[in-house]
Amino acid sequence: RPEARELAGCLVLELCALRPAPRALVLDAHPALRLHSVSFRRASAVSESPCTFAFPAPGSGPPLPGFADAPGAESASCPLAFRLDPFTDYGSSLTVTLPPEVQAHQPFQVILRYTSTDAPAIWWLDPELTYGNAKPFVFTQGHSVCNRSFFPCFDTPAVKCTYSAVVKGYRC
Repeated sequence: RPEARELAGCLVLELCALRPAPRALVLDAHPALRLHSVSFRRASAVSESPCTFAFPAPGSGPPLPGFADAPGAESASCPLAFRLDPFTDYGSSLTVTLPPEVQAHQPFQVILRYTSTDAPAIWWLDPELTYGNAKPFVFTQGHSVCNRSFFPCFDTPAVKCTYSAVVKGYRC
């Protein structure tokens, strides 16, 4: 939402454990990131997208986009416990407890739903600073260790990963 300068996201990590029964997944996060939920899906349930956004009509509903689940997605996933442990002024360690049934070499998904406000990697331009002076503009710049401020990820200089994004937004 441009007026609130907030981004909402649903991150789907497609993972495969190298060892049997891993206990946890550790990602980098930032204080600007608010994690709403984390869940787990087995490979057999991975055929549908767990991240469908439902935007409320202007002036009604919750102030942030709702997370509408794809049909049958919730029944195929289970919630996971997580904790954030601050370790520097620019980041936190996000530890997600994995279920004991995770097997080695079997694909699974971890689904994280979050919002981000006032993040150092998200730049919001007011309409008067854009071409035509009519619409706001947002862009991200996740250099160095700033990606963690708009989605949980591996975000150290030594550990990076490739990602892709599907972006949906309000019509201004």
